[in-house]
Amino acid sequence: MIFTLGINHHSAPLAIRERVAFNAEKLHQALGDLTRSQPVKEVAILSTCNRTEIYCSADTPEVVIDWLSHYHQVERKEIAPYIYLHDKPEAIRHAFRVASGLDSMVIGEPQILGQMKDAVRVAEESGTLGTQLHKLFQRSFSVAKEVRTTTAIGANIVSMAAAGVHLAERIFESIGQQRILFIGAGEMIELCAAHFCAKGPKQVTIANRTVERGRALAERYNGTAIRLEDVGEHLAQHDIVVSCTASPLPIIGLGMVERAVKARRHRPIFMVDLAVPRDIEEEVGELDDVFLYTVDDLSQLVQTAGEKRQAAVQQAEAQAEAQRQLVQRLQAGSRPQEIRQARAQREAARIAVDDADRLYQRQQDLVARHFISQQQADSARFALDKARAQWHAADEATRLVELGPRPEDIAAARAVLAVNATTVAQLRHDLTQATLHAPSSGVIDKRVLEIGDMASPAKPVFTLTLTDPLWVRVWLPEAQLGRVPPGARASVTTDSQTGQRLRGWIGYVAPTAEFTPKSVETAEIRSSLVYQARVFVCDGADTLRAGMPATVEIALDQPAAQAGDTPCQTPAPTR
Repeated sequence: MIFTLGINHHSAPLAIRERVAFNAEKLHQALGDLTRSQPVKEVAILSTCNRTEIYCSADTPEVVIDWLSHYHQVERKEIAPYIYLHDKPEAIRHAFRVASGLDSMVIGEPQILGQMKDAVRVAEESGTLGTQLHKLFQRSFSVAKEVRTTTAIGANIVSMAAAGVHLAERIFESIGQQRILFIGAGEMIELCAAHFCAKGPKQVTIANRTVERGRALAERYNGTAIRLEDVGEHLAQHDIVVSCTASPLPIIGLGMVERAVKARRHRPIFMVDLAVPRDIEEEVGELDDVFLYTVDDLSQLVQTAGEKRQAAVQQAEAQAEAQRQLVQRLQAGSRPQEIRQARAQREAARIAVDDADRLYQRQQDLVARHFISQQQADSARFALDKARAQWHAADEATRLVELGPRPEDIAAARAVLAVNATTVAQLRHDLTQATLHAPSSGVIDKRVLEIGDMASPAKPVFTLTLTDPLWVRVWLPEAQLGRVPPGARASVTTDSQTGQRLRGWIGYVAPTAEFTPKSVETAEIRSSLVYQARVFVCDGADTLRAGMPATVEIALDQPAAQAGDTPCQTPAPTR
């Protein structure tokens, strides 16, 4: 029987997750130990900063849970409440979701697919990957590819690296004046380095166990590389520290940071620990001049902004609806309607109190974590007091429903409704500004900016490959440009389906010349000038794919296209 058991960011806090994480260097040993000591036929272990999952084929999951507890020397009762268990077919569905990024802390993030492939590779090398798990993972990879190709799951990725930069900018006025130390040289550190270095920091240092790999990353950003063992000597020289390694034990301890803070004369130091288990001891965050954040902290920061925006819209809509009901009640003058309206208004006020109370409690928690200032929490407290006062007013209003409406009451209610409608419209407009709309349908080719970066109307965020209409990029020699008029018919073939010819037509010719790109196969001299053109293809949806090479044949000296012509209904002329 195939089943999956594990602990992830949904089910357990970081303090629990780090206790059952597997060191990548010892994963082969762990797989062998499990299959030798327990009646397990097949097994693969996926261990990342956000999850530890065991995919296996065995008669019962209990033996695997016992092994997990024994291997990490953790009492079973300590981890049992946080473990989730999926058997077939739920285990299959879970694997599909994980591979597709649907179960990730950052929905749609692509790193998890590579991490799952690494887990499968290690299991295969260890001889613990059998037929059943092999089929499960291969199907998971296919589903993940299909999801990312046919949906926009990756279009709104909130990068942990971008969130870290955003948080650092709250502490330092300018990252360009700070010195940054990156500990590790893996994929996550590469991503963080790209985001932080885009702000032009004063100095960049990479500390890694393998100095050569650290130096290769440092050279990209004009930085320097040091040995991992030398971090303590260099820590005081840096204002920002970002760490993500596979070390089973903390790299930076409380004493090391205390000495660094003293040497810095208590200038603040910003630290991000993206590793599981932690690279930085938890007690470091208790120091007055240190701002330490983990993956869970960054995730909460990302979620809070979206929740506050949605809550504001919902509250405004509730207020507008309550006022709309009030106007109807006054106009109708019916006592039963008055009673229902008074109750609805009181309920809306109660919901507002609950929302304000939840927001205040959350703000208090964020103050304790140094995410926001006390002033912001005080503002939430004032909003809560105001909501409670409004609730008391609504409660008293129910006692006055026996009085008939006056004309001035109706006029006043209409005026308030107009104000509320304007507020809702403004909030909805603000909410739409957080959504990016593509001018045309297409597939994302490159992500230029991440959430957390500053965008402007003239600055691209994504580049798209258009899918409707389909087109092929070609280059027309300068000497023959005048013999290929816009609208000229063309014939398109691909290497994968050489016998099938697709009809096309010249839909665009660039107004300026360029040199022949080096990647283009052409018989012309490389230094000759060409004009880029687009050949729009008819009925190519099932044949052409983005980036696919194609051969285009265009007969010269064709008559110019006339108004009303339908290129896709006219065959391409022969040369």
